[in-house]
Amino acid sequence: MLGGCRIGISRNLFWAVWGEGMSGAEVDQVGLPEAEPIGLPEVDADEAIFRSSGIRIQLPGEGARHPRVHLVTGLIIIAALFGILNGLDFIDGDRGLINHRELVLDRSIGKPDRSAILSGQLVLVDGTPAFNYSIRVFVIYNRSTEAEEMLYVRTVTDAEGRFRLDDLNPGLHALEIQNLSDKSEGVTHRVLLTGPELFEAYGFTYLRLDWPSEAEFDRRADPSNPSIRWIDYREEERGGGELFDETAANFWVMVGFGFLGASTLALIMALVGWRSASPGLLRTASVLVFFSQGHYYAACCGGLMAGLLTIGLIPRRPKRVEELI
Repeated sequence: MLGGCRIGISRNLFWAVWGEGMSGAEVDQVGLPEAEPIGLPEVDADEAIFRSSGIRIQLPGEGARHPRVHLVTGLIIIAALFGILNGLDFIDGDRGLINHRELVLDRSIGKPDRSAILSGQLVLVDGTPAFNYSIRVFVIYNRSTEAEEMLYVRTVTDAEGRFRLDDLNPGLHALEIQNLSDKSEGVTHRVLLTGPELFEAYGFTYLRLDWPSEAEFDRRADPSNPSIRWIDYREEERGGGELFDETAANFWVMVGFGFLGASTLALIMALVGWRSASPGLLRTASVLVFFSQGHYYAACCGGLMAGLLTIGLIPRRPKRVEELI
């Protein structure tokens, strides 16, 4: 037969052609072979017929970056650097444009009289407590009225060298320490007292004071009057060397870390936004860097300009992804 196909002949066809006059038993004796069915090969039902090759082709995005993307990214980077420097300056507080003492002094202005408390400890050169030393602060009360009053608030150190002075005014004062065992010895400092904050009734200042060595007294003694051994540090401490409680500057240190974090995050987002040419990321980075302030508000100006330049930016067409099956 054609194609080598095996064609089964049904019993009915054989009966119709050759079996006329033959009985059913005789037909069975002829021994015709059983017909084999014709069809498609069997397929495992659990096996997928169509399967993905997993090959993916990524075509490059169409169109170059808008020129303003480069400009915006540059402005954000410059502003972020100003913000980082500003944050580091707030954290340090002794060098640069930001001074913790000036910030504490500014916040003490306008505080009520007798709202500052000074406490601390006086120690000798060898670290032992200084016992029986006089601590006094010159205070001017009623400064805004005609009934101005000038007084010394005084106390004496105990066996642990500790002292406490109440009813002081916030701000700058002269602090005198005198050795009551030898009243010719003493020192004078400029001290900055912290005022109350928010709903507090008093501002607290804690100082650890060091008593000078004998060699220091001898070196700085007045040759014209050697019997008086008194060291006045006020001129040396003027303009940034005043004694003050460093914990009062913790708020400004936290502000500095905030500026530093915002600037760093804005810098990272600007670089990612430039790479993807994403106006949204660049705009977010400009907002972050705006709040980092910067010296002379340089970061604010740079962030504002960068944010305005992102208006109307159209993102690049996203990359097309095609999958081969």
